[in-house]
Amino acid sequence: MVSRILRLCFLLTAFPAEGAVFVNELHYDNTGADTGEGVEIAGSAETDLAAYDLVFYNGAGGDVLRTVPLAGVLPDLGNGFGVKWFPIPGIQNDTDGLALVRRSGPEDVTDRLAWEGSFPAAGGPAAGLTLSDIGVSEPPSTPAGFSLQLTGSGQAASDFTWSAPSAASPGAVNAGQTFSGSGTTRATLTLIPAMVTEGLPVEATLSLRPAPAQPVLFSLSAPPGARLKSPPRITVPVSGTVTFSLTPEADGLVEGFEEIPILASDPAGVWPTAGAGLSVIDADRPARSSPEAVRLMSLNVKVGVGVPGGEEFAAQRGIIERISPDVLLLQEVDGAGDFADCRALVGQAGFPEGAAFFATGKRADGRFERR
Repeated sequence: MVSRILRLCFLLTAFPAEGAVFVNELHYDNTGADTGEGVEIAGSAETDLAAYDLVFYNGAGGDVLRTVPLAGVLPDLGNGFGVKWFPIPGIQNDTDGLALVRRSGPEDVTDRLAWEGSFPAAGGPAAGLTLSDIGVSEPPSTPAGFSLQLTGSGQAASDFTWSAPSAASPGAVNAGQTFSGSGTTRATLTLIPAMVTEGLPVEATLSLRPAPAQPVLFSLSAPPGARLKSPPRITVPVSGTVTFSLTPEADGLVEGFEEIPILASDPAGVWPTAGAGLSVIDADRPARSSPEAVRLMSLNVKVGVGVPGGEEFAAQRGIIERISPDVLLLQEVDGAGDFADCRALVGQAGFPEGAAFFATGKRADGRFERR
């Protein structure tokens, strides 16, 4: 029960602040067959774009046309800002639009726009929002190799102005564009591995970007009741990165699978708080009725076990933990979908990595054999 409450606290605090992420360049039409279509994203350097999607909308009705997951990290092209180009063939030439959506963490439409006319989005993450015309377009006479770009000086989309088609600059700061300021400070806490059996160490890394001009003292914390060996404070040097060790204690208590949120905060309030979640597999098992007893459990997984991190998966894991079998039989695994989910379920329930397992199948004569 404690771990479920702690999980909620982590979701509320673990996402560090980041600067605005927005659409910086667009190409959808040119003379002849369209070529080089795509969208460029801009924002604070080291922003992980794997947390974002581009959702394209049809101007005739406002329905979602398709969703394009993004990937990669924005480089530092100067003053703590960067851009990244995504080739996207088949962007429609008439009145259409798109929304840039952060789907990892608090879902948010960080930018939205339309070309060749404004319209309201009828569905998807931007439902009910108006996609406003950027005021310039690419007519069929636009030369190949041109694009629509933001120009001006600033840090956010609202600081810039969309300009008429000009020579494209995919992956580079646009001509006539200057990113001012120093971007957004970022603090990132990573754990390797992010899932461990209690009693085993974890390598933690705290990184600050841009690197600080002088060492910064951070406080480390976990919720009350979390049995975690951790230094109370850690100093980040001018390199911007420090590595240290954390260990969830082997406490001899039967607690089941736990999720422990860990926070690194700057007492001076200059740097944002960084957070990471540590998943802990319980190394303790309920006592047997007698030393000679062997507990066996059979679990039918024909309809699947859910996805790691999901409610169904957690419910299945809880059942196994309560019984705490020495031998676990998974029935009808061939209908369970991704077998990796079954392996993850067994591991999180306390069976160690490398535990012996095998599969059986029915022969033509109706007898079962080991495979």
